[in-house]
Amino acid sequence: MNDIKPGDIFRLKNGKMVLLLDVNDSNHLKCSSITDKASDFTFTVNDKDGQVFFIDTSSFFTTESGCLEEFSGNITKNDLETAVRKIIENITCAYFNIVQNKNKDYIGSSGKVLDSSDLYGMIDACLDLNLTISSHNEKFERSICDLTGRCHCLTTNSGSSANLIAVSALCSYRLGDRRLNPGDEVITLAASFPTTVTPIIQNGLIPVFIDIAIAQVAGLGVLLADYLGFEAEGVAVQISALAAAMLGALLLTWTERRWPQ
Repeated sequence: MNDIKPGDIFRLKNGKMVLLLDVNDSNHLKCSSITDKASDFTFTVNDKDGQVFFIDTSSFFTTESGCLEEFSGNITKNDLETAVRKIIENITCAYFNIVQNKNKDYIGSSGKVLDSSDLYGMIDACLDLNLTISSHNEKFERSICDLTGRCHCLTTNSGSSANLIAVSALCSYRLGDRRLNPGDEVITLAASFPTTVTPIIQNGLIPVFIDIAIAQVAGLGVLLADYLGFEAEGVAVQISALAAAMLGALLLTWTERRWPQ
């Protein structure tokens, strides 16, 4: 039994069929059971001789090399990887349900809504030891393109980086006369995150701060334009937002002068 390796299938002395997952320690071989029929928790594979095996992916256990009795075949590395991933997925779902029930009365500050597939998605991305951009990120970018009808999508490591890229793109020479030039004024909120302002300064632009109430009033103008049936990207929406902001600013100025206290 010195030449055993992950992916080998053995019959134990008690008659049970197992798939070896890890053989680094002969006294603690990690195994998965092989059942005689398919189910929601089995992974069907064929060995090199065409024999069909149903691997139980709901859990794994340990045994000793002395318990192995008869070699019955082996599976490919790709099938072994898939089987192990399915085991991890099922265990992740079980863990999530335990934690979810434990924290069912907890109200998170961010209001996030996550399920077991989100948890496994994070773990699955780490299984490739690819902790930055990976196939998961490329798939996400393609889905954003499909959702928004755009040809390209570029994700960033943070919203701060996204702000910098967005403002820098508006200063690109490719925009011609429409580009922002150093010294141009950019309206932004007075009550906002620092990295909302720093990209403006980094590109040589001048931030012009407005009260957050004005921005909210401008938002009302956008809602009104949408209610009236104007196109979301049309000029009418921009005019409506600007008009609402200007009227809001005039109203606030008038009330401040009328009732300075």
